[in-house]
Amino acid sequence: MRCLLIQITQYIDSLQLYSAPDTSAIVPYSIATVQVTDAQGNVSNEIVYQVHRISFATLPSNFNVNYIDVFNATHGGSPVVRQIDYTNIEGNSTDSVYLSFTDTILCRNILFQSVEIKDTNNNVLTSLTGINAHQFRLPVVVANVPTGMILHVRETLSFPNFDSTCVATCPIDSNTFSSHLLYGCYDFSHSGTAENLCMKRKSEGLITLGDKIPRILISRSEPAPNVPGTGSYWDTTFTANPLTHWKFIIWNDSNNVVKDFSILLGHQAYDSTYRYFIPDSSHITVTMHTVHGIPQGDSAYLFRDIYHAPNLPNCIVNNYPNALGAYQKRFDVLYPHDTVEVDFDLVYCCAEPDDGRNTYSLFDTPKSFNTWYLQANGFDECGDEVHGESYLDMANGLYGIEPLFFISQTGEPMYLVQDFSPVNLNFNTDPNTGCSAPIQFHISNQDFGKDHNQIDYSRAAANFFSTDYDLTDGNLMQVHGKVIFQFDLQPGITLEHSLANDIVLSNSIGSWTIESFQSNGATCAAGGSYRVVFNIDSVPGGTTLNNFYDFMNSSTLYFRITGCCCNNSNTNPFFSIKTYMSGLDANCEIPMAKREATASIHCHGCTLPGGVVNASSEPLTRKSFGFVDFDNDGLMDLPQTRVDSSYIAGHPDIALNSSIVGDTLYSVINGSVEDKGSINLATLRGTYGLNLRHLYIEQKIPHSNSSEFDVRMDKLNITMRIGASIYTANLLPSDAMFAVIVHDVRDSTLLAIHPHSDIYFYDLSETAIRSLFSLPSYVLDSATHFSLRPIPCM
Repeated sequence: MRCLLIQITQYIDSLQLYSAPDTSAIVPYSIATVQVTDAQGNVSNEIVYQVHRISFATLPSNFNVNYIDVFNATHGGSPVVRQIDYTNIEGNSTDSVYLSFTDTILCRNILFQSVEIKDTNNNVLTSLTGINAHQFRLPVVVANVPTGMILHVRETLSFPNFDSTCVATCPIDSNTFSSHLLYGCYDFSHSGTAENLCMKRKSEGLITLGDKIPRILISRSEPAPNVPGTGSYWDTTFTANPLTHWKFIIWNDSNNVVKDFSILLGHQAYDSTYRYFIPDSSHITVTMHTVHGIPQGDSAYLFRDIYHAPNLPNCIVNNYPNALGAYQKRFDVLYPHDTVEVDFDLVYCCAEPDDGRNTYSLFDTPKSFNTWYLQANGFDECGDEVHGESYLDMANGLYGIEPLFFISQTGEPMYLVQDFSPVNLNFNTDPNTGCSAPIQFHISNQDFGKDHNQIDYSRAAANFFSTDYDLTDGNLMQVHGKVIFQFDLQPGITLEHSLANDIVLSNSIGSWTIESFQSNGATCAAGGSYRVVFNIDSVPGGTTLNNFYDFMNSSTLYFRITGCCCNNSNTNPFFSIKTYMSGLDANCEIPMAKREATASIHCHGCTLPGGVVNASSEPLTRKSFGFVDFDNDGLMDLPQTRVDSSYIAGHPDIALNSSIVGDTLYSVINGSVEDKGSINLATLRGTYGLNLRHLYIEQKIPHSNSSEFDVRMDKLNITMRIGASIYTANLLPSDAMFAVIVHDVRDSTLLAIHPHSDIYFYDLSETAIRSLFSLPSYVLDSATHFSLRPIPCM
C-alpha cells in the first residue's frame, strides 16, 4: 500500500485526499486521487492509485469485577486486566496501516492505568502508561497487516481507592466499555488526528460483578473445650483462680478485602452478668499479622464509665477500679488472609447479696451470667456488612465458638417471674393479745428459664447449675444447686415457722422439703430476717434440668406472717421476700426476683373505737416531672427546662424518691372507722349518749417544710361512703371548704420540738363533713369509709 508515500516539493501548496466513504459492504479496494496544485491553483501533478481494503473483526469482550478489585497496587491489591483481540479478515496488504485506539468507561469507580498493543506474536507495538483516567487514545503505525493478523489490545485497570469502588453504585448504562479501533490512511491535513481514518471497529464490553464476598472466620485456641473432639463443648469453669486467659484467632478467609474491620469484646448484658470482668486495659492484647502497612485505631469502653460504680460488685470496685466491661479495636482494612489474635484475661468476681449498701444485685431481670461476646465485622466494597462466623478445626487446635461469638456457653438468659398475693395487707390485731391471726401469703413461680416461650431447657440454667451439657435433651442433664428465699421484715411483723406447714414450696408433683431454716434473732419489736433454703438434690420428680424447670414453673411458696402491736412506733412496717439461686459455686448467690409490700397494723385503743388507714393506701408518688437539675443540687436550673424522656434516660437517679421544683406528687389514703375496743360505738351512743365526733387524718411528707422543700397542696379529692351513700368532693385551695378540711401545719409550731413540721392534717370530723356535703345530720360509725387523694406540687 503506497497511498501516503508522496514526495512534496516547495511548489506544492496543498494536498487533498479523496477517499471512498466508509461502508460495511465488502469491496476489494478503494480508489484514491491525489491532486497537487501550485500557488495559482494550477494542477501540477495527479496520482491515481489503489488502496487495499482491510477489515478487523473482534469478539465481544466482557469484564469481570471481583471484590479483590476494590484496592489497587498502591494499597496492596492486584489490578485487573482485560484484553481485546482484533483480527484482520480481509485484504492482503503488506503495507503499513495507521491505527488509533480509544476506550471510554463512564463508571467513575474504575480507571485505565495502562494499555499496550501487541501483534500476533505478542510483540509490543506500542504502549501507554500512567493514564489514570476514564478515557484514553493510543495512535500507532503497524507494518505488514496480512489476512489473519491479530492485534492484542491489553488494558490494565485500577481503582481510585478501597473506599469508593463499588461498581454496583454506577448506573447500569455506565457499566460498559466503549472501545473504538480506527484504521486506514494517514491524513496530513488534520495533523495526524484520527478523524479521517477511513475504517473503524467498535467493541463494547459489559462489566459483570464478581461472586466472591469477604469472609471472616473466628476460632478459639485457648482454652481447649472440656469435651474434646466435638463441635459442642462446655466452657464454664468455677475455679478459685481469679484470672482466666482466653485467646481467639480471627482471619479474612477469602481473596477479598474487608473495610472498616472492628472487633468488639464485652458483656452481653452488663446488669445481669455476675462472674467475669476484664481487670484493666493492660490485660488485653490485639495483634494483627499482615504484610501490608495500614492505619489502625482502637478504643476501650470502661465499664465504670458506662454504668455507675454502685452497679459493680464490691470485689471489682475495691480491687479493680479500672475494670472494663467492653473493648473495641478497629482497623481500616483487613486484607485477604490477614489474621488478628485477641488475648485477654477475665477476673472472677461474684455478686454480693443485696445488703442495702449497693445496688449491683439486681432482681427481676433476665440473668445471662457469663455471657461475654467476641464480635468481628466489617464491610464489603458495596457497604454491605460482613459478620464473622465460627470455625472449628480440632486437628489444628482451633475450637470455634458456640453459640456464635460467645465466649461462655450460656445461650438463653434465665428468668424467674413471680406473682405475689395478697398485696394489700391489713393486720387487725386483737385488743387483748395485741397480735393478729397469721395471714396466709403465697408466691407463684412461673416462666423460670423461659422468655414466655416454651423451650426444652435453657443453656443459661445449665451453665449455672449443671456440670454436664447436652445440646438436644434437657432430660440428660443433672442439675445441682439451691433455691434460697430470704424474708426481711421490719418491726411489727414476724414470720411463722414453728410448724412444718408454715413454709411450703409445692406443686402437683409434691412438696419440696426445706434443707435449712435460719433466723438472725428476728423479733416482733426489732424485726429481722429469715433464710429458707431448698436443695435441688431433693426436688420432687428428680434432678434433671427439665424436671427442675417443670417444678419451678408451677410451684408456689406458701408462708404465714403475723402482725403485732409490740411497742412498735411504725404501724406500717415494710417487708420483702427475695429469691436467690446458687449453682456450682455455692458462695455465689444470684438474685432472681424480689416481692415486697407494706403492711398496715391496726393497733386499737384500749377503751374506744377509732379510725384506721388501710394497706390499700398508696404512698407519695411522683405524678409528673418538673424542671431539670443538671448539677443535682436540688435546685431548678435556669433557664427553666422541663424534664423529658431523654433526660430521664441519661439520669437513672431521677426515678428515685427525690423531688425537684415543678414536680407533681400524689398519694391515696384509704381508711374506715373500726368499731372495736372495750367500749364499742353502740355502747358509746346507747350508754353514754355520745358519738365519735372527731376524725383527723395525718399525712407526713418528709422534708416538705419550707426550710427544705416548699410543697403546696394543689388539689384534694375526697370520697366518703356513709352508710349506703357515696359522696365526693374535689377541693382547690381557692375553695372556701379547702381551709376547713386541709390544715397545713408544716411551718407552725405545732409542737415545740418540731418548729418546722412535715405534717398536713385533714379534718373529717362530723362537723366538717356536714358542712362539706351539706348534710343535715351525720355521725361517724362503722359504716363510714373514706378515701383521700391529695395532690401537692413542688
